[in-house]
Amino acid sequence: PPLLALTARMRTLPVPSPLAGFEANEANALRYVRAEGHFLGPHCDDRQLSGDTLVNLSLAGEATMTYAHDRDGSRPPVRVRLPRRSLQIQTEDVRFNHTHGIAAEDLPELRVSVTFR
Repeated sequence: PPLLALTARMRTLPVPSPLAGFEANEANALRYVRAEGHFLGPHCDDRQLSGDTLVNLSLAGEATMTYAHDRDGSRPPVRVRLPRRSLQIQTEDVRFNHTHGIAAEDLPELRVSVTFR
């Protein structure tokens, strides 16, 4: 199956890689259309159900994701550009101590991505 082949390819990234032992138990295809009011609200994926690593493959449309520390509000948010065809990996501190989201104004007209958990 194509998604299993894709995650196998991810595990072959240069060492050291946080994906060396990554086994996704689900993949969600996401389509955001700004004209339809779509956005990704700030959230932290379930810490038990989603595992230690989240991987997001951006397929279409460049967006900017904002990370905010969910335990220390004095720390400023961090904005990260997600170009088309980029691979974003969330582990450790970012995975467990930050919310992430994409505001409507930070979305292109169309964004398509696949999130692996």
